[in-house]
Amino acid sequence: MLSMLNAPIIDFHSDVSGNPAVSIFGVGITYYALIIVAGMIMAILLSMYLFKKCGFNADDVLDYAIILIPSAVLGCRLYFFMFPYEGTTTDWSEFFNFRSGGLAIYGGVIAGYITVRVVAYFKMHKFERIADIIVVVLLMAQAIGRWGNFVNHEAYGNLVENPNLQWFPYAVHIGNNYYQATFFYESFLNIIGAVIAFLLLTRWKNYKRGFNLAFYFIYYGVVRLIVESFRSDSLYFLNTGIKVSQLVSAILIVIGIVRLVLIYTKTDLKIDIWLAKTFKTRERFERNIVKAQTKADKLREEADKLAEQLPAESRLVVSAKKKADYALLNAANVKKTVQNFYDEYYRHGLDLKTLQIVSKQKVTAQENKEGEK
Repeated sequence: MLSMLNAPIIDFHSDVSGNPAVSIFGVGITYYALIIVAGMIMAILLSMYLFKKCGFNADDVLDYAIILIPSAVLGCRLYFFMFPYEGTTTDWSEFFNFRSGGLAIYGGVIAGYITVRVVAYFKMHKFERIADIIVVVLLMAQAIGRWGNFVNHEAYGNLVENPNLQWFPYAVHIGNNYYQATFFYESFLNIIGAVIAFLLLTRWKNYKRGFNLAFYFIYYGVVRLIVESFRSDSLYFLNTGIKVSQLVSAILIVIGIVRLVLIYTKTDLKIDIWLAKTFKTRERFERNIVKAQTKADKLREEADKLAEQLPAESRLVVSAKKKADYALLNAANVKKTVQNFYDEYYRHGLDLKTLQIVSKQKVTAQENKEGEK
């Protein structure tokens, strides 16, 4: 059917490094890559919806995506090179030759976790709240991405010799044999996980910050631990014969359980307080507010001076006013972001004087209110 769509400039039956691809003007693009990119686009769109629903600026998703996607891809690549297939060696000179294939999702998860922490710090967002959103889209993107393994004939399981079991989705036809369709098992379970995480975040009235992150560690850890036991093309930890993904899964499960304990004993809040004091969060936030407002005031002043010297419709005046308006909007967004960050602590009913990281204005307002009583 696809062959009917072939044109001189398009070849739907091309290949890149032995993987199925579409060739456009002689440039091959693997179907694996197209599926991965489709997962990224859907993840960004869903993230924008969830950011807005959770009280964040939807435009912030692009800031995260611009940094997160490249770092996650590099993480996937690094993980694959650090833990090659059993009996193979790694040629590090081919590291940046992405068209030769070789990505491992756990590398992306680890790199993504670190990246989100760093970006959230500079964006003045609570890491756990951002991670709770990303978990939903990550599971969905992973579910889509596994179909890239299907077209590449990889991430499959053991040989299925029983004719009664040689049917999809239990088994998949590769070459002259049938193998367990482990890529489908994981994809299907990831879709279920994404739906659960979405409902937890959007429908659970007593939802606790950081729960989705713990859920992901435990849920995906268990899924991957089980599915990996059926795979016949796993990556191994050094020369130990241990499947590295199962080892990482076990570690994630433990981390997820620990995070749940921290959440339900409110120890995570105490850690937040300690971190806020140690890294002087309040002072940093107030510096950012002053910096943003000062820049906005300066640009507005410059725009007004130009308006006095040049016609109002002058390109220089119009451009200066646009820059000033944008800076003012940015200052307002900074203030809103800081306020949302502080509101996290108010929702948990923490003692503001003990916390010592809320804005001076709120502390003063509360003290005045207590004085009136």
